[in-house]
Amino acid sequence: MLQEYDEPDLLNVSFSAGARTRPHIHQQDQVLHIIEGQGIVATETEKQVVSAGDLILIPRGTWHWHEAIRTSAMGHISIMKRGQTDWTVEEKNWAAGYNV
Repeated sequence: MLQEYDEPDLLNVSFSAGARTRPHIHQQDQVLHIIEGQGIVATETEKQVVSAGDLILIPRGTWHWHEAIRTSAMGHISIMKRGQTDWTVEEKNWAAGYNV
């Protein structure tokens, strides 16, 4: 019998300098704990430069992407409960914001 898993997943994600995700939307809140380097976390309306030690909350249903800046790798721990992620969302301003 499968048990319902209600604890958050912790995922260590590493980006080489200049690497980034495609835009996506999670069906659950996500917290990013930046553990090394510098990067950007962006929504439709805001780009935030992030550095080691920062904690970022991305509310569920928020279109967003994250990247390492061109001159620095970045690592973060993604903290969120299991759920769906939509990787097929519209790109919107994603291409215009590449590699700050």
